[in-house]
Amino acid sequence: MEIERKRMADDGIAVAISGRLDAHWADQLDRELADVVREGTRRIRLDMGAIDYVSSAGIRILVKYWKELRTITGSFRVVSPSANVRKILA
Repeated sequence: MEIERKRMADDGIAVAISGRLDAHWADQLDRELADVVREGTRRIRLDMGAIDYVSSAGIRILVKYWKELRTITGSFRVVSPSANVRKILA
């Protein structure tokens, strides 16, 4: 899985990931998002357009950061989900 960060105009971070978000890569995404939050970012947009598979471990990470940012009046959004991701999240 590849992860790319990009600062947004509203002081948020856009994180684009590609590949498979399975148990192996969920930990890497968790560390990356933890770094983003630790740096003070309160708005994260996760671009999942290039993800073809999400495991339960991947969903756990998405829910974790959605809850964490919500409690500190931030936001965590999945944007441009691939058809497979959209189906899994639905």
